[in-house]
Amino acid sequence: MLLLRQNKIKHVRYFNSITQPHSLFVLVLMLLLLVMTIAGLSSGKFTLKQMALARVTLILAHIQLLFGLGVLFLGDAASAAMSQGMGQIMKTAELRLRFVEHPMMMIIAIALITIGFSRVKRASTNSAKNRNILIFFGIGLLLILSRIPYAAWFNL
Repeated sequence: MLLLRQNKIKHVRYFNSITQPHSLFVLVLMLLLLVMTIAGLSSGKFTLKQMALARVTLILAHIQLLFGLGVLFLGDAASAAMSQGMGQIMKTAELRLRFVEHPMMMIIAIALITIGFSRVKRASTNSAKNRNILIFFGIGLLLILSRIPYAAWFNL
């Protein structure tokens, strides 16, 4: 039993070491893109670097979403939580954040990022491109930051 618990602890540490840097990487890319966009709004320019960064951010956000949904539906914690029933999950703030609010908010945020990217591709002026990135990626970033389970990141 002790060996099983030690393996579980190693698994959780390994999982955290993979998910945290990847999540942080996407957040850093989004922040960098928004800073570049604010600079582009003030100068009236939209560069190929911004478009490339927006594309990479979009792709990595989608990969992160798929990874997160896999963990949500295939993880041990999810099966344990689901065995308690949805009523119990909704009554407990931590479980509700982890299994309801966080996944739904990430889906909405990444949908907004996707809409924003497609609008940037269709926009004809530099200011419209910058505005679309600022609005859609900015709201997406705020939604992501609002529902990150920080306690799980820092083991609080």
